[in-house]
Amino acid sequence: NMSHSSGISVGEDLKTKFSEADKESSPTRLLIVQIENENLSVTREVDKQGGDQEDFKLISPAVPEVDPCYVLYRLDSFADTPCWLFILYVPSGARVRDRMMYASTRTAVKNDLCGSSVQFEYFASEAGELCFDELVKLRDGDASSVALSESEINALKEQNMERDTGAVGAAS
Repeated sequence: NMSHSSGISVGEDLKTKFSEADKESSPTRLLIVQIENENLSVTREVDKQGGDQEDFKLISPAVPEVDPCYVLYRLDSFADTPCWLFILYVPSGARVRDRMMYASTRTAVKNDLCGSSVQFEYFASEAGELCFDELVKLRDGDASSVALSESEINALKEQNMERDTGAVGAAS
């Protein structure tokens, strides 16, 4: 079971926070979830200011500069029913151990925390990718650039490992 390979699980307080944010009456637009001391917690919460598209600009200033995070962004009218966008954000300056941890905990967070309410998901490595156009591409099926499959995630992990260990065992 890949989802819990990092040993980090979704705690009750986080589940409570998400179910509050998931309520129809909730003012919450986005949650930034980070791994701190082997625990997942909400490190930022931003309220709605406008519509789905307008508020997308709130994501970029909310994410940490060098640390990875999960972005949970509430979409009210983008799809047929209100749902969530899940972004695994791993800036290029992030430490290898952190990249690995976030990549391997991703499935647990998505499934255990959000369940079926996540309808869109993508991976971003720079703030510029946190834009509404990426989401539209995803919805309209033009998302080869951002949608991330399990195999790509594993490739990403290996690639980062090699880069940081000086390509140990690489064929000369």
